[in-house]
Amino acid sequence: MNMWSVDFADNGLLGYAQFPSGAGLPGITPNMEGPAITDGVVAGYSTFGSMDYNDGTFLMQAGYDRGRTMTHEVGHFLGLRHIWEMQHVEMTFVQIHRQLIPIIMYAILL
Repeated sequence: MNMWSVDFADNGLLGYAQFPSGAGLPGITPNMEGPAITDGVVAGYSTFGSMDYNDGTFLMQAGYDRGRTMTHEVGHFLGLRHIWEMQHVEMTFVQIHRQLIPIIMYAILL
């Protein structure tokens, strides 16, 4: 997976992910993919760090001040979506060690 840390200047963008080309991820259409050479995740250099260990140079606002932007974008790269993008919920069960465990499956209807 390619990962880049860049200077987004002051446009308000924290990061983004480009879905892997031809990945076949459910809900991902070809118009959501780009060239394979740019598959990966990008985060602004200013999003690395945390208010927990701030030396005065980390200036992100509350809610974005824990240094989790790259982790968030890697989730998107792997096919995870925001919960508010989910339009269909289905419950099923899987058997693990002779117990039925409920699993909620989300689908994105594009």
